[in-house]
Amino acid sequence: MSWTPDYPRTVHERRPPGHRPRAPRWTLGFDAPLSLATSDYPALQCAGPDDPAAGPFLERVHACHTGRDGADAPEAWELLSFTDEAGRHNLVHLGYWRDATSHARWLATTPLPRRLAELDAAVPFGAWHEVVQVPLDRVARIHSDPRRAFGLAACPGTRRESRTVNGHFGAARDRLPLSATDPLEAAGPHRHRARPAASEGRRLRAECGHHTAVIRSGRYWQRAEGEQLADYTEALEGWAAGHATYAAIYEHAIAKNRQYGEARTVVTWHEVFVLPRTAAFAYVNCHPATGILPYATSLPAVEPDSPAPYGG
Repeated sequence: MSWTPDYPRTVHERRPPGHRPRAPRWTLGFDAPLSLATSDYPALQCAGPDDPAAGPFLERVHACHTGRDGADAPEAWELLSFTDEAGRHNLVHLGYWRDATSHARWLATTPLPRRLAELDAAVPFGAWHEVVQVPLDRVARIHSDPRRAFGLAACPGTRRESRTVNGHFGAARDRLPLSATDPLEAAGPHRHRARPAASEGRRLRAECGHHTAVIRSGRYWQRAEGEQLADYTEALEGWAAGHATYAAIYEHAIAKNRQYGEARTVVTWHEVFVLPRTAAFAYVNCHPATGILPYATSLPAVEPDSPAPYGG
């Protein structure tokens, strides 16, 4: 038996009457009820993969999953890296939990999050820590293939289930259980900071606006080859670079699903978390375009839990 929150709908759904999606999709079900879903992003921001701070960061990542320190380790996790718009190299440990208490213990006792909480802003690198933790009625998942588990779906006690709430504008909103009773409207106008945040050399705590949506989209093509790989890396990457409409990628995905069917090896998925205003993220000596700094509604400076010595 699978469990997901389900409310009687009092807010009109976006799905047109009689709509039938043209491609199959799957959502996420749980074997048992849970109160909060957590994704946690502690990260290092440095000059490059060979930066001296990278080694100690990776050592703490390893410690999170071994020995005594691994007691409350995330149920699923990924190690990510990317170069951001400022040319900084970012290493990110992304963890998922179904148990919020286990996550709280991990924050309090494990070397990686404790180190970020203690960093002095004078360190010669940046660090950031974003925690996304919401009730399950504020989470929506969709997968193009049930055979691959990514993100929250990689946690034990979860399963992919067929879903038909897709293929129409507003489908992502309709997939959120809370959208049945809450219009999920912003409390005020969207904003972008008039001036960049004075974030370098400082420790800041940034707050987001009510009903901020955090969307993580994923693509997996490790097993793809030949025509499918060439089609994906040429056509869709070109689409992303050219900022074409969402309809273009959707129509293309539909066509390729019909063409390859069960033989399709390029898998896509995304997850949406709609945050309450209480969500807060921390940034230490980061450039002003990091994370939500350009959009944060509040940027109070905070002191580290206790001064930490120089190092990664």
